[in-house]
Amino acid sequence: MHHRREPSRSVGITRRGRTRSTDSVDSVARTCIFCGNSAGSKEHVFPNWLNGVFPVDKTLPTPEWAVKVGKSDQPKQISRTWSASEIASVTSKLVCHECNTGWMANLENEARPSLIPLITGNSKELHPPEQLTIATWAVKTAMTIETTVPSDESDRFPNDQARIAMEQKRPPAHYRVFASALEGSSIPPMSYWVARAHIEGNGTPLGNIHVYTLQVGTLVLQVVRPEPPPENLSVLEKAAYPRRGESSLYPPVPKFSWPPEVTLNADTFVKYTSRGIDVPPEWQVPLPA
Repeated sequence: MHHRREPSRSVGITRRGRTRSTDSVDSVARTCIFCGNSAGSKEHVFPNWLNGVFPVDKTLPTPEWAVKVGKSDQPKQISRTWSASEIASVTSKLVCHECNTGWMANLENEARPSLIPLITGNSKELHPPEQLTIATWAVKTAMTIETTVPSDESDRFPNDQARIAMEQKRPPAHYRVFASALEGSSIPPMSYWVARAHIEGNGTPLGNIHVYTLQVGTLVLQVVRPEPPPENLSVLEKAAYPRRGESSLYPPVPKFSWPPEVTLNADTFVKYTSRGIDVPPEWQVPLPA
């Protein structure tokens, strides 16, 4: 099996105190990605409680968080910056108010007590139900952020998979979700990365693999989504085997202890976001200083 190496792009988005939708979002019908009902109002992607975890010092330069998208069939690299007076200021027009204030808000409340220690680097043990909650939160967040960044419709999360997260409160069965820790003096409060690759085996197309990495403070959550779902889930082990220092959240493991003994730094984090896929150099965008 090998990953076909193709030109790609990276996208960093920076906004100042407000949000705006991308052209790709404006060009599609505004229906909620989860329930299918009418959407269009600006719904916050991240909860307000994150602003309390990352309070902004108004006397310092405006902080940045970044979105990096590596798209396998685009020859050009596009970079933008995104600064915000509040970390949790990103909005989406493809999530309806009912979902945002209903099941998504309930998931935030359930995940928050477990997430804060992981984000701030404090000790925490997670039992399987807590792992499942955080894995579902990671998938829900990745699905929501995906609506705010430039991407082809075919690359977006399928609606039936988004509905599983909404109705069953779990990731789809063929997903894998991992947790790692990031340490360093120059990491941003938050960042989101997407790497996509076409997978072939003996010259036969097997599908595409999408790797979503969400970094919040010291916590790095990674969602691996193969499309189409493989008939044999053991195929995922070739592209989604756990790395040293990371732990599986989905499927849950008997014991999850935080923080891990091995952590990522700024350099190894960038490599980790591609999860071993042979990524062209133009995918790599330096983290904000």
